Order: sequence, then C-alpha cells, then structure tokens
Amino acid sequence: MCPIYETKDFGDPSYDLVWFKGYDWESEVFVDNKVFVITGATSGIGKALALDIAQNGKAVVIIARDADRGSAALKKIALTTQNPNLDLQLCN
Repeated sequence: MCPIYETKDFGDPSYDLVWFKGYDWESEVFVDNKVFVITGATSGIGKALALDIAQNGKAVVIIARDADRGSAALKKIALTTQNPNLDLQLCN
C-alpha cells in the first residue's frame, strides 16, 4: 500500500499544492494478513481512511471513544463495503 499524491505547480514553490489521492493497493508493499487499526474513524479523515481500507477487503479495527458514534461509523462502513472483517473497540 503506497500513498498516491498529486501536485499542482503554480510556478512558485511556496504556492505549490500537494494532496493525498488514495492508496495504490496493488503496490509492492505487503499488506495481506494485516489488521489496520484506525483511531479517529468516527468522522473526517479517519473515517474516510477506514472506509477506503475496508473497500479493499482488508481487516479494519475502528478505535472510538463514543459507543454511539463508533457503532454508527462501523455500521456505515459495513453497509457500504460488505466487508466482514470489521471491528469496533472502545477506548478512552
């Protein structure tokens, strides 16, 4: 799994933009038989990352502080991806 970035050159390095586009799941990095533990997966970037990883069939553990928000995120990811390898762990 290698991150993919895109850049936009505005002619001045201080104004160049670099943004994250996703992961190359076919890269040479070995990710089979791994469990991805995602903190902050109830919203924002953490949730988007957990969704992306789950869509690619990988095992994901969502770490959440709030049981309701964690359950809601897990349910949405499970319904969207149909991935059976999802888990929620509550931590404080």
